[in-house]
Amino acid sequence: MTMSSMFLFGSRARGDHEAASDTDLLIVCDEPQPRHVSVGKVSMFFYPWQKLLADAAHGDLFAGHVALEGKPISDEFDQLRELRRTFRLRSSYAPEVSHALDLGWFIYRFPEALRPSLAAKRMIWCVRTILIARSAENGKPIFAPGQLAKIAQSSAGGELLSMRRRRRLTKATLRLFQRFLLEEGRGADEPRCSTPAQFIDRFVQSENGVALRTLRQNEKYQHQLYS
Repeated sequence: MTMSSMFLFGSRARGDHEAASDTDLLIVCDEPQPRHVSVGKVSMFFYPWQKLLADAAHGDLFAGHVALEGKPISDEFDQLRELRRTFRLRSSYAPEVSHALDLGWFIYRFPEALRPSLAAKRMIWCVRTILIARSAENGKPIFAPGQLAKIAQSSAGGELLSMRRRRRLTKATLRLFQRFLLEEGRGADEPRCSTPAQFIDRFVQSENGVALRTLRQNEKYQHQLYS
């Protein structure tokens, strides 16, 4: 693997990190597809440059996170500056919101389908994604959990974000999450899925990549995902 640049992003780049915060690194390299590797508290995202640049031009929120808040650790070719010039906000992030809502409802209805720590982690991903998308639609994307809590229409959003490091689900947490989905869904219909299999069909049809990758971590659903 040949690396052309490395950027620090997330809470440690913003300076609002805590002792338990991960160190998030974006590594621009010659690998054919993006991949994510976590080692302890270090979270590394390996990205081919052209993919990252294309995502930025399309207004992708992850690319925007790196472009708007990233700090160069190694950047010989000034790629972070080019990424910032390329990033363009979209007027609507409805697909991102829809995907997060769908995965959220799956977690709420079938929390036992995932490992408790993974279910809790994905629950917070849903909360953050919806709130980041709402802020982006307002023209100023926000990524810091504390700031996201302030813009949430649902007070449940702030409460859930404050619990984000607990990595466990309780009945009370799930009720709070349900309230968040209903209030931040802003009238969106709940998925009419009564079984995990129906959710999987919905995820496949809507190309909900995060939901599908999440379910692939449960052997129980392997045959349904690859059939």
